[in-house]
Amino acid sequence: PERFWDFSGSTFNMQRLDYPIHGMILAIQSRPLAQLYNGLLMGRILDLELRSEIGEDPLTLPEMFGEVRDAIWSEVAGARNVDSYRRALQRQHLKHLINLVVQPTPGTPEDASTLARADLKALNTAIERALSRGGLDAYTEAHLDETSARIEAALDADLIRKAG
Repeated sequence: PERFWDFSGSTFNMQRLDYPIHGMILAIQSRPLAQLYNGLLMGRILDLELRSEIGEDPLTLPEMFGEVRDAIWSEVAGARNVDSYRRALQRQHLKHLINLVVQPTPGTPEDASTLARADLKALNTAIERALSRGGLDAYTEAHLDETSARIEAALDADLIRKAG
């Protein structure tokens, strides 16, 4: 990269001089997730189910949650190694689900929080199955183990939040 001073001092304040490939890809991957898990959008999808005519097949919240989960976590079902780009995407997806369960934004439908909780439970079951099969590389095994721990902590926190 060019390392000459650019009269604004930005080169000297940069954290790194090379291109942050993983960070840029994660930024691209994160935007659609943020839009899909927006409380307003999920409320509209929920309302759309009621507005649809008989015979129409509208997108439902359970379909959206299931399709997104299956697409993002496809390696877990096949007990395959997960590359660094997909691990970052999976972590981002997990953050959205956990936030929906533990600290949903105002206006988020209760059904969305409930579906996120069900997604976390289904995901944890699939992860435990994948870990028990073995044969995963160190990155994937550590990633799935941490993910499982985060899911369990989120589910426990949800129960405490609802009890209090």
